[in-house]
Amino acid sequence: MWQARLGLAVTAVFGVLAIAVVAADSRTTPAPTRAQLALMPLAQSTFGPAAAALTPEGPVWLDNDSAAASDLTPMKGARLAAMGRITGYNVDFVDNRGQTRPGRLIDAGSAVNLFRTPEGAAAYLRMETSTVHRYEGRRIKQNGGILTGIAPFAITGQTGALGIRAYVKLGQLSAWLTLVLFRVGPVVANVALIRTDSRDLRADARRLAATLDRRVGDVLAGRIPKTAKPTLGSLGPLQGGPDLAAMAIRSTDFITPLRTASEAYRRNPADIAEYVRHFELVSVDGTLLPAVGADVELRPSTAAAAEYVARQRHLFSGSQGRATMRSTIGADVPGDIRSVWRFSALSPVPVRAGDESFAFEATLTARGRRFDSVVCVVRRRSVVETLTLLSGTGGRIANGPVTLRLARAAVAHIDSALRR
Repeated sequence: MWQARLGLAVTAVFGVLAIAVVAADSRTTPAPTRAQLALMPLAQSTFGPAAAALTPEGPVWLDNDSAAASDLTPMKGARLAAMGRITGYNVDFVDNRGQTRPGRLIDAGSAVNLFRTPEGAAAYLRMETSTVHRYEGRRIKQNGGILTGIAPFAITGQTGALGIRAYVKLGQLSAWLTLVLFRVGPVVANVALIRTDSRDLRADARRLAATLDRRVGDVLAGRIPKTAKPTLGSLGPLQGGPDLAAMAIRSTDFITPLRTASEAYRRNPADIAEYVRHFELVSVDGTLLPAVGADVELRPSTAAAAEYVARQRHLFSGSQGRATMRSTIGADVPGDIRSVWRFSALSPVPVRAGDESFAFEATLTARGRRFDSVVCVVRRRSVVETLTLLSGTGGRIANGPVTLRLARAAVAHIDSALRR
């Protein structure tokens, strides 16, 4: 069973194809616990380089009502319950912004659905097999979209497995869906790939299904232990995790003269890890900046990172804006200036980078000298990088271009580090 991919406009249209179809195999498999079920979907790295830039969506537990609502055949949740379906667990990686761009992988995911008995799972698959064959080659209008070209393809090396390929048109979205489905005892599992072109992904889907089949078996045999939750407040590089030092803006992002003043990991109880780097006397597009800082934070999840960015945006734009600006750029300002500094009202700086971003600018005055200061916050998935920029005496930071250039450089470094 494959349920609707969250965040995509194709959600309701792909319903039944995703849950459709294979004959039962003969393996005797014990029913997994919910904890085991949650270990079965594939990791993002399993989908290869094309999926590296996708954003995690979920994981999501799907009850019977939610599963029935996305089925091509009208169905109530009670009907699934009568077949013995208990629950389902989906993990997807998506590109919501790329849905109207041709030649892009916009969804890669896997799911497992648990039935009370192998017989119940097999009965469900027989019903869905009939549905798929009934719609094969037909043009179907469903939930505002048009589904065409429904066609099965053969899978070798996996007993009873079936591949499905289909094309959907929904508004500006044109996408091709490739699925492979199979059953392991009471578990109906699948892998799904969605692209905005017609590239043949059948071989990729077959490989991923074989990998998922092995993983389900390994979980049931106890060979994959439960993954520990991320530990907050770590100090130093993460064992087996992304390299935060590689995410921070670096010397190659500037024009000389350049000096790295300091760089180090820092302990933060709200982060999995945090890394800071400060530069002195840098030049960006002809603008000389005496001080530039980068603070990279790996938050516990994408949702936690988004919540943190929203909170920071509120602080900078509200009544505490000046105090927040002082606190954020304090590491870049000499102590004699911090003792007497004053800030003007903050002004937003246009910047668009990463999954979300914002920036604010303010004039800092100390002992008759004026400085321009900018704080930019950019998020990519669960990583938040805060950039602090300080001009020379009487200087100005161009309103936007310099900040935007560095923000996009930070995102490029984060993406590169996450792909490793």
